Amino acid sequence: MYIHEFRELLEVNTPKGDGYVWYLIDYGPHADTLYTVILKESGECWQMAHRDIRIKPNATMGIRGGYGSAGTAS
Repeated sequence: MYIHEFRELLEVNTPKGDGYVWYLIDYGPHADTLYTVILKESGECWQMAHRDIRIKPNATMGIRGGYGSAGTAS
């Protein structure tokens, strides 16, 4: 098991709303990586799989966007 806490929070879109990835937990090759996301609007803390989140565009960081919304195929 591997746990990583981000120094810089990643801004993401999720099915539950916009939020920030706080840390991730990787249980190994036989399980999905879980991301702990803090929702902006409510402050709720949720664990989500990688398929449920999309990093928001950020021109400064070179993240352009152009991909589908969270939870849908692009």
